Amino acid sequence: MAIETIRVTAGDNFPIWTFAHYVGATETNYRKLFLISRVCELLAGGATDSQFFVSDQSAQLYSSADPDPNDTGELVILAEKGQDADAFWHHIRRLHRPIVFFRDGDTKKSLYQIDGPEALKLITASVKSPPTLIIQGLSEIFRELFRWWTQDGRAQEKHDIEVRILKSDLKRRHIQELSDLASLAEKIGASTISKSYKDKILKLASDIVLNQEAQNTQLGAIIDSASAETIFVEDSAATQFFSASNQRTIGQTSEDK
Repeated sequence: MAIETIRVTAGDNFPIWTFAHYVGATETNYRKLFLISRVCELLAGGATDSQFFVSDQSAQLYSSADPDPNDTGELVILAEKGQDADAFWHHIRRLHRPIVFFRDGDTKKSLYQIDGPEALKLITASVKSPPTLIIQGLSEIFRELFRWWTQDGRAQEKHDIEVRILKSDLKRRHIQELSDLASLAEKIGASTISKSYKDKILKLASDIVLNQEAQNTQLGAIIDSASAETIFVEDSAATQFFSASNQRTIGQTSEDK
């Protein structure tokens, strides 16, 4: 997996609580996209529905350790369809800090580990004019969350993805959404999740990205790479990466959630 560091600069001198809200909302959106991506990736790699559990409670606000599956409320197991499947994805949508566990043998382990390379990390933050923060996380999640690749690259990517979609079992009406969420859409398509739930998961991912765009728009955020180079962490299940080289202002409006 590739680790990227980015800089977010506010377009105005907002008060500290505005910046604090932006950081929290961005972490929530990043966490949710990562969980969707990882669940679909593991399912495509041979994992079964019964190995995934989601808590009905958010991760604790003040915690320096990964969540304990025996102390996180009721756990809902993933199912192919029906009430449990609905509840599993509903909890990921509604909770601020959803927790998904993966069972390997007799052990349940949180997929999103706060000290792991996959976690969003706040490197530095300043409320001096202009307010700026530097965050670090997975390049593939940043790519989907911020939609910051070049127009030429997106055009070619859209063509490539459309060809693959037409050969897959995903519905053609989602071609535009899939182009915007390229690598994640491919993971959803390759997973063993039923067709109807693939549509719902894709809609969930799209809503998360739109929410982040709303946050960026309200902040007047300017996003650019803060990495001297991309850092690679070995992970056989996550090989895609993206390094941004062009600074751009995010400005597509949508309704904040």
